[in-house]
Amino acid sequence: MYGLTVSKAWILDEMERFEEALALLRADTEVRPSEVAELLIRHGRAAEAIAGMPSLAEQHAASRRRDAAAQAARGPNDPPF
Repeated sequence: MYGLTVSKAWILDEMERFEEALALLRADTEVRPSEVAELLIRHGRAAEAIAGMPSLAEQHAASRRRDAAAQAARGPNDPPF
């Protein structure tokens, strides 16, 4: 669950358990790269944050894959929303 992972990571970070928070975010494939980047930036690791961000083309491709998977899960006769 995306929201729970991010919330738990922020709690860990507030408890000064940065490495655990970072590992948790990186392990969850549903977490947006920007969440990881924000945490890294807050800890003075901006270069690492930028290096870990996907390109615009990669982001578009991931979005198309998610849309295609959602459409396949709905089926051909289901409404789009």
